[in-house]
Amino acid sequence: MADMHPFGPPRARQMRWQVVMAHGHYVPPAEWPEQSHRSWKFSDAAIRDLGADYVALGHWDRATQVGDGSVPAYYSGSPDLAETVNVVILAPGNATRVARERLDWGATPVKRSDHLGRRFSRNARAPSAPSSVSAIS
Repeated sequence: MADMHPFGPPRARQMRWQVVMAHGHYVPPAEWPEQSHRSWKFSDAAIRDLGADYVALGHWDRATQVGDGSVPAYYSGSPDLAETVNVVILAPGNATRVARERLDWGATPVKRSDHLGRRFSRNARAPSAPSSVSAIS
């Protein structure tokens, strides 16, 4: 069976900013052979070929930057586990900035469940920092 690829073919740029969102597993070039069991995998070349201003990734619980740096590509991680979000500021000339901002969970209890479906309570409220993408013209 063929592997599923998280990115479709790169689209032609139609707007000033091109942000790509995908769910998959980044594999560095040196690890590609030993990671052949993974599906939805992608490499530095796949990120670079997108030509996007920013690539927002999901699948990993931890927040991290991936790729060779030619295109900013970040996993945001799980806000529940990391207690942070990525704040992205798009800027011309490859000057896009990504900052990790801590969430302020406050005192409002929110019911949540873990990956096994076990319920637990956590004091939570809206984050103090926006989980957003901004653009500077």
